[in-house]
Amino acid sequence: MFLTYEALAHDPRANIAAIATFMGVDLSPTQLESIVQASSFARMRELRSKFDPGRVVPWGGDDSMLRRGQAGAAREVLSANIQERIDAHYRAELRHLGCDFPYDDAFGCLNMARGRCAPDPPPWAVST
Repeated sequence: MFLTYEALAHDPRANIAAIATFMGVDLSPTQLESIVQASSFARMRELRSKFDPGRVVPWGGDDSMLRRGQAGAAREVLSANIQERIDAHYRAELRHLGCDFPYDDAFGCLNMARGRCAPDPPPWAVST
């Protein structure tokens, strides 16, 4: 299952229900609502210290992990050069694994320097 942040942000209830179904978990309406609330951006901001990656990543430690809850804002903390290095690393890893996952289709919006940004989630992304 592949799920984009955009799809999840657009319809959290439907996508959380899809995740549960994918995992073989039956959720009651009360459980679903609890998960929707606990995983909301507002709740994550309240608990932001739990999401701070620290100095493991170059952008950690300054509360930048949860900035606005908007997709595609990585360019605010990652230069085009760093993003290209990340992209090259993961393309190589996917090739090494023999995986045909369409990396550039999924993550092209992160690297605006290359002019790639699909206005809608790709058709293989999970959304309802």
